Amino acid sequence: MTEKNLNQTFYSLSNQFIPDPTIPRIVQNPGVNWVNYGVLNDYPQSTIIPLYQSSAMNRSCINSKWNAMVGEGLKTEDPNAESELEFANPMETWGDVFSRAALDFEIFGGYALNIIWNKTGDKINAIYNLAFEDVRSGHIDLETDRVEYYYYSADWIRYKKAQFKPKAFKAFNPEHASVHPNQILYSFKSEPGNKYYGLPNYSGSLTDINLDVIISTFHWSNLQNGLSPSLLISLNNGIPDPQSRQEIYEGIASAFSGTQNAGKFFLNFANDVDHGMTVTPIESANDSYYTVLDERISSRILTGHQITSPLLLGIKESGSGGFSSTADEITVAYTHFNSTVIQPDQKFMLKTFDKLFKYAGHTSKLYIEPKRIFNDEGQKIGDAKVDAIN
Repeated sequence: MTEKNLNQTFYSLSNQFIPDPTIPRIVQNPGVNWVNYGVLNDYPQSTIIPLYQSSAMNRSCINSKWNAMVGEGLKTEDPNAESELEFANPMETWGDVFSRAALDFEIFGGYALNIIWNKTGDKINAIYNLAFEDVRSGHIDLETDRVEYYYYSADWIRYKKAQFKPKAFKAFNPEHASVHPNQILYSFKSEPGNKYYGLPNYSGSLTDINLDVIISTFHWSNLQNGLSPSLLISLNNGIPDPQSRQEIYEGIASAFSGTQNAGKFFLNFANDVDHGMTVTPIESANDSYYTVLDERISSRILTGHQITSPLLLGIKESGSGGFSSTADEITVAYTHFNSTVIQPDQKFMLKTFDKLFKYAGHTSKLYIEPKRIFNDEGQKIGDAKVDAIN
């Protein structure tokens, strides 16, 4: 059975609701100052976050990309300027802010920063992360052809309540810093059709990620509730009265059923005095189906994340894929992954953080110290320094 509303389709399994990950409809309602992110304005909360939290494969892919993105940390090209990275705001370093923004970027396809300027508007005093899912875009201004305001609410579903009323922030613009010292920098990779909100780079595999969650929930429900009987037990020495049949059933169930024993069973009584009890195993007709489906889903999730080898996630598969050793496959896979996925994302974010670092009064350029990954021969893999310059 399904429950439908204007924005999502929900599948109910074991009293859990799994969102259908359709690409969000971007709706411009004339009655509000912001653009709805999905018809119900809850696309990040109702789809992206649940699929990150619930799919083991999707979560592993995102976290692996995030760890590679952050590397060994944010650094300055001038070693004497490293101390300048210690203060982004009273509680965090520039590396802390970059790390949190990078996780949002890998999950949602974008990140949001709160920029605080000084009174004269010529220097950034502090930068803070804003939860990407809590920010909504204003409409494009017809005169400037850009979004001039962004809106923040801690709960968009209850935005009409006073404590969650959306607050407007000027879009990041140094030219307006003296008048609007509290700004939001909202960043995502522009794509055709995406004027207001970005999409995660794995958006093409969202349906498969959703299937991963649904199938896991289905198997969990089977194990919890014993929905797949595994035995047909026939007692062929007569048909007892209803109370006796119930007592016999409960006695067998207490001994054999449950997730750690034989599972559920059918119990049959027959009036055949020539035979005793017979037990017939019931083989599942769906085992191979789910095995093939699981392999297909895993492959498509990895493809959506542009991960060419599951070894990068610590997943070992049979066969070497034509490589002479696992180390060779990891080396080639990581080199390709680093150059085609990680470095472009790093450069995209560093281009912005370099500008912010400059507006904060620092002259040194930023770069990311890459992860130190070694193969079996002790050779470094993917150790090229990444900065914002091609």
